[in-house]
Amino acid sequence: MNRLSKTIRLAAAAVLLLPGLAKGTTNELKMELQSVQRLRIATTFQAASTMHKTEQDGRDSFGRIILAPSYLISNDYRIGATGSLIQNLNEEQKTVFGNTKLSVSRKALQLTQDTSLVLSGGGRLPTNPDDHRDNTFNGSLLIEPYLITEWNILGQGITTTYQLIAAKNFHTYDRNNVSAPNMSYTVVQYFSIDTYIMKNLALTLDGDYTYSRSYQDTPKTLYSIGQALTYEQPKWSVSVGHTNAADVFRANGRDRNVSVFDQNTSSIYGQVRVVY
Repeated sequence: MNRLSKTIRLAAAAVLLLPGLAKGTTNELKMELQSVQRLRIATTFQAASTMHKTEQDGRDSFGRIILAPSYLISNDYRIGATGSLIQNLNEEQKTVFGNTKLSVSRKALQLTQDTSLVLSGGGRLPTNPDDHRDNTFNGSLLIEPYLITEWNILGQGITTTYQLIAAKNFHTYDRNNVSAPNMSYTVVQYFSIDTYIMKNLALTLDGDYTYSRSYQDTPKTLYSIGQALTYEQPKWSVSVGHTNAADVFRANGRDRNVSVFDQNTSSIYGQVRVVY
C-alpha cells in the first residue's frame, strides 16, 4: 500500500482532514465567522494525486466531496457538522465515507485590535465502517481553539492563523487488525500565513505538527507543509496547491525527515469550494 492510500485511510479516522488539504483561506474563515446567515452550507470538491509514480499503480489519486452545514443557534454560537465521501481512483476503486465531525463554536473574541480568539469543540463519530472495523474506532472528543492575527509588514497585509486541536480517541482495542498501535491521544498544532498577491488571489503557506500517544504510551509524530493559490469570490473559491506530509523522523528514529518537498511523499491537489 503506498503513502497516499495510507493517508486516505488515516484521514477517515484522524482528527484533521488530509494535512494541508480542503482548507479555506483565512479570509474565507473570517467571512464565515462574521456571517449572520442562519443556515450555511459549505461544499468542497477536491482531487489530489501523489507526484511519485509507482510501477504497479502509477500515481495514487483520489477525489473527495466534503459537506459542512452549520446553523447559527444564537448571536454567539454556531453548531456544525462535517462529512466526507472519498473515492480512491486506484487499487480497489473503493468509495469510503469519512468519520463525521460535530462541532460548536463561539463568536470570535476580540483580544486586541488585531487578534481574535475562536473557541470551538465537539466530537467525531465513527461513520467510516472500515475504520470502525479495522481499528475498532468508536469516536473522539475534540477541543480546537484558534487565533487569527492581522499584520501590516512594509505595507503588505498578512494574516496568520494558529490552531490547537486536542483529541481523546476511543477504541475497543488498543491495537488494530494488523497489530499496529491505536492512538489514544492526539494533539495537532496548525499554523498558516495568508496574503493577497493581487485582487482576489491569495497565497497560503501552512503546516502542522501532530503528536500522538498510543495506549501503550508510545509516541508518534507527523508533519505536513503546504502551499496554495486561491482565487476567491464571496460565495466560491478555486484553489490549487501542493502538500508534503510524512513522519517527522526517519525509520531509525533519530534522523529528521522534514522537508518542504519530497518526490516520494508530496501530493498536488485542486479544489472548488462553494458556500450556500
